[in-house]
Amino acid sequence: MTIAIDTLPQHRLLHSIERLPSAEIDVSSNDKQKNSRRYSLNSRPRKVHFAETPKVHEVLHYEDYTPGEYIKTWYTRREVPYLKKEAQTTLRLMKRGTTLPEGYTSRGLENKSRQMAIARRATRSAATMAVLHEQRKQQNAGYFDGIMIAEAYGEQTQHAMKAAIEVAQTYLLEDEEC
Repeated sequence: MTIAIDTLPQHRLLHSIERLPSAEIDVSSNDKQKNSRRYSLNSRPRKVHFAETPKVHEVLHYEDYTPGEYIKTWYTRREVPYLKKEAQTTLRLMKRGTTLPEGYTSRGLENKSRQMAIARRATRSAATMAVLHEQRKQQNAGYFDGIMIAEAYGEQTQHAMKAAIEVAQTYLLEDEEC
């Protein structure tokens, strides 16, 4: 996993930190421990532990690529319609319940159905309304509490986060089998 960290603009380089194999993510369930001020958007405390000495390497800013590096890295305008058509074909096969032929994958397309688009829009709208409501409530009472705003957002998006974690865990299990 690579995380880009902004550096000074004049360097036009991004530094990245590569998570080392010794990094571990501990997501432990402890529903009994509920504080009045939760920092997590759900009721499970989360801990991330990284190796003591991260591996850092420089990554060239995309505007500084040579034409050859740019072509190897980015899709061209001609390739994008082909990729979209391929994704639509895969979605049609998925919708029919057909086993995907070799060379096709459903990864990343799970939420691309019309039904899921409607559900995402509804979640985004509910989350926006919850945040606006909480902000208005705090403004009327004369205070600001960002944690409460985050919790209002989290209550509306928690189901989507859980679904994303389940998909990621499925991918992880598939990768481990290979």
